[in-house]
Amino acid sequence: MRRLGFIRQAMVSTWISLIALSGLAKAIESDYAATGPYLGVGAAVAWDNFDKFGSVDPDMAFGFDAWGGYRFLSFLAAELQLEYLDGFDTKREFSLGIINPPSRGTVKTEMKAVTFTGNLKAYLPLGRFQPFVLAGVGLGYMERDVLFSGFFFVNGRSSNSETALAARFGGGIDCYLTDALAFQISSSYVLQTGDLDGFDYVSLIAGLQYRF
Repeated sequence: MRRLGFIRQAMVSTWISLIALSGLAKAIESDYAATGPYLGVGAAVAWDNFDKFGSVDPDMAFGFDAWGGYRFLSFLAAELQLEYLDGFDTKREFSLGIINPPSRGTVKTEMKAVTFTGNLKAYLPLGRFQPFVLAGVGLGYMERDVLFSGFFFVNGRSSNSETALAARFGGGIDCYLTDALAFQISSSYVLQTGDLDGFDYVSLIAGLQYRF
């Protein structure tokens, strides 16, 4: 009887091991690093690294990212990325004491940023979780609205926009939910040049990516 019980335990253990090995083999067979085209979209939040506003720190900006590309090797892909951000706002209050009573006023700056880059992305294909680094170049666009209020009861508005070359450096991770659908989180530093020199920022993106 003791031997029969041992045999039963051995059979149950064998079946459990076979089921576990079958699941492991199926996971290994799933090619999360397959080549082919992909598209993604996500929400973005960004922090400024501006050096144009002195001690005044702009607010955080919010927006979205969209990207699409082609993974032509298990460890390498090329893509295009569009990023839109709104909310790099500042507010400064002034008092002109040369008159009595002094005139007080506010200067508010509202900024939007659009960055379009072509990126190379290098993966570490580790199965379902795949970290990556990326680098890209493209164009940066920023639109600035300056609103004046309160100075001698005069309100005013000034708007301008600039476009210049930009570069993007960053990294992140793809977490595959299925063979085709992945949750992606990434962060990148956008370096602005030319007329936008001094308006760098850091963005954090979370979204979904689908591989065709």
